[in-house]
Amino acid sequence: MKKNLKKIALPLVAFISLTSCTSEEELERKLVACFEVDKLTVKVNEPIQITNCSQNAASYLFEYGYNKSTTEVNPVVSFEKEGEKKIILTVKNDRGGFLKKSVSITVKSVKDSYIETPSINSSDQILPVYTGIYNKKLFFIEREGVVGKLNFVEFDEINKTFKKIFIADSNYNVSYGFVNFLSNTNKNFVFMSTMDRIYGCKDVFVDDNWQRISGGSHLSWKTHYGFLNKDNGFIYFGSYQVDGSHIPTIELRSETGEMTERKILENVGQGFIGTILKTDDGYMAFGGKIDPSSTTFYENYRPIILFFNNNLELLSYREYESGLSSFVDNYNDLSETFNLKKLNNGNYVAYSHNELRIITNKGEVVKEIVFPDNGYISYVNSMSITNDGFIITQNEYIRKYTNEGVEIKSFWFKGMRTPKFVKLNNNIYFATLIKTYDGSNYIYKTFIGAIDENLELIDL
Repeated sequence: MKKNLKKIALPLVAFISLTSCTSEEELERKLVACFEVDKLTVKVNEPIQITNCSQNAASYLFEYGYNKSTTEVNPVVSFEKEGEKKIILTVKNDRGGFLKKSVSITVKSVKDSYIETPSINSSDQILPVYTGIYNKKLFFIEREGVVGKLNFVEFDEINKTFKKIFIADSNYNVSYGFVNFLSNTNKNFVFMSTMDRIYGCKDVFVDDNWQRISGGSHLSWKTHYGFLNKDNGFIYFGSYQVDGSHIPTIELRSETGEMTERKILENVGQGFIGTILKTDDGYMAFGGKIDPSSTTFYENYRPIILFFNNNLELLSYREYESGLSSFVDNYNDLSETFNLKKLNNGNYVAYSHNELRIITNKGEVVKEIVFPDNGYISYVNSMSITNDGFIITQNEYIRKYTNEGVEIKSFWFKGMRTPKFVKLNNNIYFATLIKTYDGSNYIYKTFIGAIDENLELIDL
């Protein structure tokens, strides 16, 4: 009987030992989904560092935002829209098993980083038409009311206060304008002044005490989209009316803002110059051409690039095929911003409405981007050049691109109309129109915001 017990005991010990080894091996190979984040509450586009603590995984997939994912082990992610979000990790082992883990993230409203501009009545419609720097402070020009007042508004970022000065009445639609601070301490304000059938501008001069010297009436025979310094004076660009048609035009003005010469480019035809910049061997301009029409205000809008020598004599121009002609068909559609900048790789980028073109110094198209309208196109957009590309506003988004036109990142900043980026204290400032809701009605307000070159919001 004892011999039989010994024979039974030996296999039993071996079985217990084998079972113990198998359990330890399976424990070592058990799949674990695990990760941590360095912050649970972030601003839009703020980086989130993920630390992966998963075990026994052969592959990793992090999903976040809208259709965004990465297979990096320890990625840095961000969200382009505010709200309650999730980061979801899926891990798989080499035997086909998988596990998931998620972490909730709160993305704060972009307006938490902005400053709302003041208004007298809660129902006021405040529209920014220009931004710039004056006395080392950010300022913007606003249109108060649908048809109302045009004000110069200075923003004191330290004290978070605004100083508002009335400039002129807005009798027509004013979507864009600018100011030139002259050498005699006077100031020249110009506003694009349009309606469906009306095309022109206001050309207002005020003194050092902000009292009007001249101007204020609608000028139907010319437009000015902006100015550029030249020698001791300025280049004003836009259009001038000849025989009932607006023709691309350049005005040369003195340092006190008086016109000294007008160059009308009649051989170009009907159109305008929306912006101009200095090049190595002359000037390059960006604008548009239109054809007269017997049934509409005009037809067949198409973008143009113009080339000048140093004496501002037209050398040549190039027209581009455009899909804009189907809905850019009244003069309000031309009262907008036209952006032309030189990239750090020597090419140029031209942007207006919903079309962006990267071109050579000869105007040859390197890349063309047409943004979908989605039922709405913001015609007042901004552009800024960075060390590694450029930044634009587009249909409530801010987007960053490489010099080659590849989008790097973007986020929903809510801005519907953003007339000009301004660089101040190594950051990029803007004044933008945002649609807000007061519980019963939608109201349009102007907000001041700022970003860095990596599209991270700056808290103001």
